[in-house]
Amino acid sequence: AIVSQIKGEFSGWQTGTVFRLANGMVWEVSGPTNTFAIQPVTNPNVIIEPAFMGSWLLRIEGYNSTVRVKRKQ
Repeated sequence: AIVSQIKGEFSGWQTGTVFRLANGMVWEVSGPTNTFAIQPVTNPNVIIEPAFMGSWLLRIEGYNSTVRVKRKQ
């Protein structure tokens, strides 16, 4: 698993959302997804875990929703 923080303010995701992490990695929501919205938080902890068939799932610490992501950088 990859553990880091999203840099800056985070208020949710939708198709195409890009996540820039404190460790320099950049991830993007892959494929269509349900919109996830929360009150904005600053620098939330994020966990990215391997999933089925080489895919990855991202979740924000303290929330129960996940989203499939792909690494951009």
